[in-house]
Amino acid sequence: MRTRSSRIQQVATMTAILVVMAAVILFSVMHVIDLGRQPGAPGYLQCVLKPDPATARYTLTAIATTLATLVTITITLVLIVVQMTANRYTPKLIDLFAAARVNMLLLGVFIFSIIYCFYVAHTIKPDYTPCTGILVCFVLMTACLVSLIPYLFFVFDFLQPNNIISKIQSRAIGSLQLSGRSGGTNRITKLRFSQSLEQITDIANGSLRMNDSSVALSSIWALQDISARYLGEKPRQSDQWFTVERGIFLGPSREYVSLIENGREWVEVKILRQLHTILRGAMVGFGGVATAVAVSARHIGEQGLESGDQPVIELVVKYFNTFLREAINARQKRVIYNVLDQYRRLAEELIMPWPELALRISHHLCYYARLAEEQGLTFIAETVAYDLKVLNQVAYQQKCPRASDILGSLVSLAHVLQRRGHQRALPGVHKMWLALAAFYLSEGADSLQKQLEEVLRPVDGQELVRLGRELLSVTRPDFWEITDRGVNFDYLEPDLRPYLREVLERLGEPE
Repeated sequence: MRTRSSRIQQVATMTAILVVMAAVILFSVMHVIDLGRQPGAPGYLQCVLKPDPATARYTLTAIATTLATLVTITITLVLIVVQMTANRYTPKLIDLFAAARVNMLLLGVFIFSIIYCFYVAHTIKPDYTPCTGILVCFVLMTACLVSLIPYLFFVFDFLQPNNIISKIQSRAIGSLQLSGRSGGTNRITKLRFSQSLEQITDIANGSLRMNDSSVALSSIWALQDISARYLGEKPRQSDQWFTVERGIFLGPSREYVSLIENGREWVEVKILRQLHTILRGAMVGFGGVATAVAVSARHIGEQGLESGDQPVIELVVKYFNTFLREAINARQKRVIYNVLDQYRRLAEELIMPWPELALRISHHLCYYARLAEEQGLTFIAETVAYDLKVLNQVAYQQKCPRASDILGSLVSLAHVLQRRGHQRALPGVHKMWLALAAFYLSEGADSLQKQLEEVLRPVDGQELVRLGRELLSVTRPDFWEITDRGVNFDYLEPDLRPYLREVLERLGEPE
């Protein structure tokens, strides 16, 4: 984005230079021609450098008046455009634009030129012409006029939503750096940082209202980048930084704010709350944006994992649960599928460092699968079964000490569904049992294999044969329709197929 902005400014500057050069060359050539066609005309330099006093006074007055009118029109039009853009994205845009130094620079150059032209015009007398002052006025006039070209390019480039996001992101990171230097004691710095996060969220929600998902995605990545930068610098922050100032949180209760303060995690809570707000706006009609929210939340959790910050990971898990609850209540199956995918990926990263937390996530997955099934959302339980199958495979491969308990979550999913009368999801869950049993048999995981065979035996034999044949009939790993995940849940790797047949034989029902 910065490269593109620099290229635009280079084009604008080059355009201004070419305009000046073309005007000077054209004037010089035409003036020489005119002098040559009029015998007895004064010399070239005399016409240019020694104007008539009356003509000079008129010219300087016209220059000053023109510059005043032009700067007024320019400022008015720019403010209208800025206001329209602010109404579309965030009211704070006006503050950002007003803080840009180029605005004051342009205004200062114009005002200086106007004042100087009037002063020089005042000194013109019938017998005195300030030639040097007039020449300077022409130079200032040229500079003012051509400066409008790069300035207008600057304004249009500044008002690009992605550039606005980048500027707010830079301001937030600048607040973090300032806080590090001041020891986190500056209340204004913390509030400015918090407001920057809110401004990015405002832009995301405004873009969603305009059906502009690309800007919303840029906002999400900006929040993620700020989070990454903060978590890297968090150990260097002083204790004062973690004090929650009034105005940072408006919704949570006093008790919850105290918990946030004690956990030293107000920044993480603030960022995840903003992502949650974006998720709500993107729930209907913007599945890709909602998925990006889940991806960013997972990255925040992984960053917390890298730094060993367990409270951050616990917080991300809570927000993933909240995302699933929101998506189920909104009955948005696509969002549910993709949030589940990111949730499972986070659990995979936690299997060895925090196996207890990975186990807890497996329980959460089962809970929301049941909740979705009770609301009539088909295929959610089968999706959770697939995710739990993958999680179990990773748990075994990484020698997780709670692998047996994570397998118990997958087993309990079918039992809960059956007990509550949700029969239509059971075949999909039983398929994942068979696929996982084939995996355990191929890996020589005898205890886990026996644990799974014990729950498979009560299942109707003919039903298992039918499900086994369906698994064996799928020969492509990708699904035959376009989906965000792209994988076929029923696909079984070729090297596992003989083991699936053996599982069916060991259950006493040969294929």
